[in-house]
Formats: sequence, structure tokens, C-alpha cells
Amino acid sequence: MNCMIFYRQQGLAYTADKLNHAYTSLLEILNITPRQFTPVLLKVLLKQALETREWMCKGIFDSRAKDYSNPFRKNGLRNQ
Repeated sequence: MNCMIFYRQQGLAYTADKLNHAYTSLLEILNITPRQFTPVLLKVLLKQALETREWMCKGIFDSRAKDYSNPFRKNGLRNQ
């Protein structure tokens, strides 16, 4: 098989492989079967993911705001 064809096929399969891996990993982490993975559960998980993202972004923003308001930040290091 030509190498270019092989790599092209692998590239096309990558997205599906990544999705399948994420799905099976989620089932394993939650310790559930594919039948137990319902649209309702997906909605709950997506809501939790959004809440986690918002919490992380707020923490980053608050941390950086604290850093930028710190008066010691204005002190530069001097070369000796």
C-alpha cells in the first residue's frame, strides 16, 4: 500500500477513533453500559462540564486580577 494512501486513511479515521475512545472512556469512568448512556444523562454531563468550565474561568480571572492589582508587581528586577 502506498504510504500516502495509508496516512490519508488514518487521518480520515482519526476523528471517529477519537470520539469512540472518548465515549468508551466516559462509560468506564462512570461505570455504566452503553444502554445506560441516555440523552438525559448526556444533558446532565454537558451541564456539569459547562459549570466546571465557568468555575475554572472565574478562578483564572480572579487570580490574574489579584496579580495585576498587587503593588509589588510594579517592582522590576534590577540587574546587578
